[in-house]
Amino acid sequence: QLHGMSVLCIDNDVQILNGMETLLSGWGCTIYKARDLKTALTTLTEVKERLHGLLVDYHLDEGNGIEAVRVLRRRCSDLPAILITADHSPRVREEARANAVQVLYKPVKPAALRALLAQWRVQRMAAAE
Repeated sequence: QLHGMSVLCIDNDVQILNGMETLLSGWGCTIYKARDLKTALTTLTEVKERLHGLLVDYHLDEGNGIEAVRVLRRRCSDLPAILITADHSPRVREEARANAVQVLYKPVKPAALRALLAQWRVQRMAAAE
């Protein structure tokens, strides 16, 4: 049910990006990778297809993942996003909620990630009707 979905993953750790690519491509998704917001913005302008959503690490080298989501949504306002973090603090959880960003805690459970991605597909299909 995830085949054909396209996702932009942002993480400053190349190993994490490569792991996400392996996992998501195994589910039939197309993955675009960026190590920072600047690269993500460039990728967003270069991608020919419509993205289904964003997977963003909270701790980036410059700024944080929620800030990155806000900037990217200025370009594509309807992008759903999942914040991936090891930070369980109420502050991060509340900031994510205030910005309509779902949260997955590290280590990410593949089944939980897959369920959230499936929700994106259902929401997009419902919006198209």
